[in-house]
Amino acid sequence: GAGVLPAVRDGGRVAVVRAFAGEPERGIEILPVSVRDYLRVPGKLAALADLVEGGRLALRVADTFPPERAREAHERLERGGVRGRLVITF
Repeated sequence: GAGVLPAVRDGGRVAVVRAFAGEPERGIEILPVSVRDYLRVPGKLAALADLVEGGRLALRVADTFPPERAREAHERLERGGVRGRLVITF
């Protein structure tokens, strides 16, 4: 949500996977991202992978969990304080 905006430079961009609560400020652009968008357009997912591999898009993963530990991942997320994403791997 809007709590991330102080960490973004003026005129910067924020990619969000959930609805953004609040109003952008200081010329910051909010970019909604949906995995479905990347699956519908051929080459779009590959282009995203190229950005990651080239270091132009940083991913912050705090931890990964197998499906049988999904409950633990959700509990950790609910406690707060997680920096990065908790990922369920299949």
